[in-house]
Amino acid sequence: MQFGYHFILNYISTLSQYIQLVQTKINEWKKARTILDGELPLRGVFKSFLSLLRDCF
Repeated sequence: MQFGYHFILNYISTLSQYIQLVQTKINEWKKARTILDGELPLRGVFKSFLSLLRDCF
């Protein structure tokens, strides 16, 4: 039971870190919007999300 509790806390903190990462990336995209309008490098975000999930498990 204790292990599951720690696992959930770890997962929540990792998730909040990922949300902060996405927020900073969105801010960067807003600044660099002059490059290509409407085209966001979502593949990079998805890869970073997958790597964070791999670190969590």
